[in-house]
Amino acid sequence: MKEYILKLMESMSNNVKWLFNQGYLSKLLLVLIFLVSAFIIQDKLYHYGKLKSSNKFTRGLKYSYTILDSLRDKYSPSKDGYTDYKLSLYRKEVIVQKEKYIYISLPLEKTTNCHIQRLFEQITTLALRAHNHLLIAEEFMVQSFVCVSAASLYFIIAAIALAFITKVGLANASTNLILTAVISAGFGTFFFGLTTIFKQEENATNNFQLYASHVNLEEKVRNALASYPQHRDMLQQPCSKDTVLIQLINRVEKDMEHLNKISLGFNPEGVTGLRTISTEDLNDSN
Repeated sequence: MKEYILKLMESMSNNVKWLFNQGYLSKLLLVLIFLVSAFIIQDKLYHYGKLKSSNKFTRGLKYSYTILDSLRDKYSPSKDGYTDYKLSLYRKEVIVQKEKYIYISLPLEKTTNCHIQRLFEQITTLALRAHNHLLIAEEFMVQSFVCVSAASLYFIIAAIALAFITKVGLANASTNLILTAVISAGFGTFFFGLTTIFKQEENATNNFQLYASHVNLEEKVRNALASYPQHRDMLQQPCSKDTVLIQLINRVEKDMEHLNKISLGFNPEGVTGLRTISTEDLNDSN
């Protein structure tokens, strides 16, 4: 057993020496450094983008965050400086067999009137949809920031490497310098291509628009109820044939149907184009 291990270690040592003598080891190490740097850069840029988005861009937007249900008493209208709890989303986390389930709700007044209850359900649905669209928009916005920033960084590295190659000449440039230019340009193209394939800017814009539309419709419903003070006297009354509330429910339902869409675009032609280029390169090489 010891002899087998010694032979294996000797074989590995000889292979490493051969790679080093051929110059492959330094090239492999350079590729590995670029791969590790890509993961680190992507991770750091993503967390930085998330932090900036939460602290500056979406911080003041309605339904941009959820509050733990256990903190409802702390974040209430009686506490100065906090938003009305009726305009905040609360989440309740339940763990069942090591699986976490999150329930999000919008606290509203209790009512036994079926028409007002339906309006409250519509308000809650609009709030949850707005929250979801804002999360999707923020995610695509951050991913776009990551891809564009990473692509710019790698293109700058490629440009610097090309500048050195131009200065000394291609024939006199070291292999590692040429490899640095090629790999940097490749990583830059990869990150920049992601923005096109996944339509990050378009998806972010469309979901921001859907978020605004849902919030605007919810505000219209709240304004309609506020301008109809009789509804407060009807909160604890049974259902009645109130035409004002019925008409409002129907109008809101039609508007909600129009807004009920998933705006997630994808550009398969980007992948097809890459596949076509690869196929042409292979055919040319043959």
